Amino acid sequence: MELSLLDKLSGTLANAATVTLGTGLGLMLRGRLPERMARIMVQGVGLTTLFIGFSMASALGKARGGAIEQSFIQYCRYHQTHPHTHS
Repeated sequence: MELSLLDKLSGTLANAATVTLGTGLGLMLRGRLPERMARIMVQGVGLTTLFIGFSMASALGKARGGAIEQSFIQYCRYHQTHPHTHS
């Protein structure tokens, strides 16, 4: 089944629309929110992004037989046996 161009681009268009909306809201609200609230919002977005990224990486690792986890384990083992020293 061949997808139409709109079907192929729907995710990209939705992403562009939400980025544009968020940018517009950010510009309108700039300076109106207390510093603490703005910092909390940025931290919340950052944590959400990390959660989504780790979830997707975990799903990818499971789909590929744990390749990501194995690479991370090898990385940790290497750095445990070859500690980096700062001069």
